[in-house]
Amino acid sequence: MLVLSFKNFRSFLFVFFISLMFMPFTISAATETKTPIQKSDSELTSDEVLETLAYNSYTKHILPRYKVLFLNSQKLNSSMTQFCTDQSASKFDLVKNSFADTVLSFAAIENIHFGPIVKNYRLEKLAYWPDHKGRGLRAVRRLLKAEDRQALSPQKFSEKSIAVQGLTALEFVLFGNGIGNERGNGEKQDFKDLFTADKQGRFRCDYGVRLTANIQQLSGEVYSGWKEQTATIKELLNPSATNEHYRNRKEVILEFYQSVTVEMKKIHDLKIQPLFGRKGKTVKPKRAAFWRSGLSLQVIKTNIEAMDHFVRKSGFKLLLDKSPVDLQFHVSKMFQKIYASFDGFEKQSFRIF
Repeated sequence: MLVLSFKNFRSFLFVFFISLMFMPFTISAATETKTPIQKSDSELTSDEVLETLAYNSYTKHILPRYKVLFLNSQKLNSSMTQFCTDQSASKFDLVKNSFADTVLSFAAIENIHFGPIVKNYRLEKLAYWPDHKGRGLRAVRRLLKAEDRQALSPQKFSEKSIAVQGLTALEFVLFGNGIGNERGNGEKQDFKDLFTADKQGRFRCDYGVRLTANIQQLSGEVYSGWKEQTATIKELLNPSATNEHYRNRKEVILEFYQSVTVEMKKIHDLKIQPLFGRKGKTVKPKRAAFWRSGLSLQVIKTNIEAMDHFVRKSGFKLLLDKSPVDLQFHVSKMFQKIYASFDGFEKQSFRIF
């Protein structure tokens, strides 16, 4: 079962953390990191390993993936606007595809819990989840029921609950109670059931356009923050004893380290385990994120692949190679087991998405 494979991760975390603590560090102010260090891996000092890790994380994982999220959000906004002008099946297919692309590109960088994404609750605004006791969903339904067009103005909308501003709210607008639901006559739910020709249906579409515009704006702000290297980003790439957030490279590496460990725990505790009863016999698929759009399992897979990519591309290998045990082998083995668990997860009776 997929849940069980994550238990091995705890032992890895402990060994990795202890290894990190005993590695030799030189703590000094660094010059601005604009280009990679031109040395072979074996020639790098411990401090240069950390500098390389920060540079690679920024250029090979964080910045390009936020760019993809922003570009996909632009397509999503454009397709939603076109659909509200011409509510055809082909236009709605474009919306569905661009929605899936945006959700998965968000999942591909969801492990980053620092930098511009945490400013002004952007992470929660982009995807309000978990939605404890359905409070966020109730807020979305209230907004739809009220049909208050003033609430859709950019200023008023930004003052609304964070639960009504992002991808999770948009999913309900687009798919209602789920893409697989049937109507009373046994027919599958159609987009026309939600986007009716009356006032309520038009408001739903306009709310969708406001959501996609807001998602594009939030994604753009995060991407620009990393691209333009705001103060926090500069400190991350150039730690110094005089900085507010990152005083040395050891603090930077711990930030990256937590972006893997916290996300792994989040996936285990919040995205997988709640879907099953205590003994793994009771299945509750509607507790999953993005179940209405049928993206739940893809989102979790993308989360895992993102951390795998982050570890491989950022330069964690250099750090692992310097550890007193063969952590590189254990990390690779861990991801292989998780991917294998997904295969078994889909083939067995746990196929719930």
